[in-house]
Amino acid sequence: MIPFNRLGLLFKLFSPLVYPWKTIDDLSELLKGIGPGSFILDVGAGTGILTQFAHRIRNDLKYVALDPARGMIKYAPEYAYKVRAKAESLPFKKHTFSVVLMGDTIHHVDNPNKAIMEIKGCMVPNGRLFIFDLNPDTFIGRNICRIESLFKEPVNFYSPELLSEMLTGYGFRTKINKYDWRYSVEAELI
Repeated sequence: MIPFNRLGLLFKLFSPLVYPWKTIDDLSELLKGIGPGSFILDVGAGTGILTQFAHRIRNDLKYVALDPARGMIKYAPEYAYKVRAKAESLPFKKHTFSVVLMGDTIHHVDNPNKAIMEIKGCMVPNGRLFIFDLNPDTFIGRNICRIESLFKEPVNFYSPELLSEMLTGYGFRTKINKYDWRYSVEAELI
């Protein structure tokens, strides 16, 4: 297993470098139309990189950073409420979050289907989901998948099309954005 509890500072310093600028543009579009004071959940937040990007775009929203690793979540931004929990067991009431973010998370989750059900349950009607991950159909993505499997990680890597199809099955309308060996899927709960 990757020792996330010991890698927080390293992730804090270098994680922003793996997010293409187009990702931030797409996140900005997704956050348009969200009412001021709405709650945003960053699942598998790590050190809160997606939370930081979203906060730069919309500092009028309320942020919750969730991660199971104490050594990661302690580096999340101070303006975010920090919660230690797993994606498969979210400690939130129904219909709480207008937007849920997942950056480099879905492939680390033990049970992605259970996590999606948990996320769906805590989203408001027409809530939005933004998943950013590695594309295993690319040369770089495929090699990172192999490396992570050596560390005995869950390695639930999905192609953008497969993840989109999975989310559609859970009642989301989706849009795929590709960034070389990375991608995001924007999904709206319908």
